[in-house]
Amino acid sequence: MAPSGYLERILRARVYDVAQESPLEDAPRLSARLGNRVLIKREDLQPVFSFKLRGAYNKISSLSAAEKGRGVIAASAGNHAQGVALAAQRLGIRACIVMPTTTPRIKVDAVRALGAEIELIGDSYDEAYAHAKTLEASEGLTFVHPYDDPDVIAGQGTIALEIMRQHRGSLDAIFVPVGGGGLIAGIGAYIKHLYPEIDLSMDEMAKLHVRYMVGGRAPTANERLLRFEVPERPGALMQFLTHIGGRWNISLFHYRNHGAAFGRVLAALQVPEPEYDEFDRFLTDLGYPFIEETKNAAYHLFLR
Repeated sequence: MAPSGYLERILRARVYDVAQESPLEDAPRLSARLGNRVLIKREDLQPVFSFKLRGAYNKISSLSAAEKGRGVIAASAGNHAQGVALAAQRLGIRACIVMPTTTPRIKVDAVRALGAEIELIGDSYDEAYAHAKTLEASEGLTFVHPYDDPDVIAGQGTIALEIMRQHRGSLDAIFVPVGGGGLIAGIGAYIKHLYPEIDLSMDEMAKLHVRYMVGGRAPTANERLLRFEVPERPGALMQFLTHIGGRWNISLFHYRNHGAAFGRVLAALQVPEPEYDEFDRFLTDLGYPFIEETKNAAYHLFLR
């Protein structure tokens, strides 16, 4: 869909039956440290502590009466599940959420408290997703994708509309966290159509890891920094650490998981330059998805 098409969808998006216009707040300490004025859009203040309910509600509210009568289904172990459950509750329709069996109980309970039916299937998101698609077909439910849907994207794009309404001065850049891509797609469609001079930047490492680690470290020689995705199943993290720490010293380690199908690991290893080729082969053979972040600006600014 062209950005102009998304612009109209964003302007028409129905999100405020469940979402609030979250504040755009100054971050004085971060601003002072960076020498720039930094503002933070406080989507953590939404009823489900995430922007995800915007897209979920916009999608579900757009369904026909017949589709609403049959209900909706989603596969998620995190914020999307709660967004779909809350949206369905407000609209008085059935919602089924398929979650991996590894989902933390606090997440399961939070979704159940919003009135959704829950099925715990498989050890990974892929297994939960496949089961949800099967139920979609067999029960006539509407699948609510967490990001790959125009109405979901438009719902997330209302954040951009709010930012530009709340901030009257000029903006040089908007930094957007990226997971599946629904948030950046919605914000990007709105901003680039109306304010093409604004730079849109995203840094997944900074979002997931660095903001919890700022505080300073001693310089470490021969350090290579990588992000990994580790399956969220029993023994997977221990297996990962055993393999990756057996040859090179782990000089930095940070693990994050919020009920997703996989854990996110940021790890630095001390690898002398003559061993780079061997290390690269090791990473390939390891079998875990990874992204090298050694040249990441946030790493050099905050962790070196």
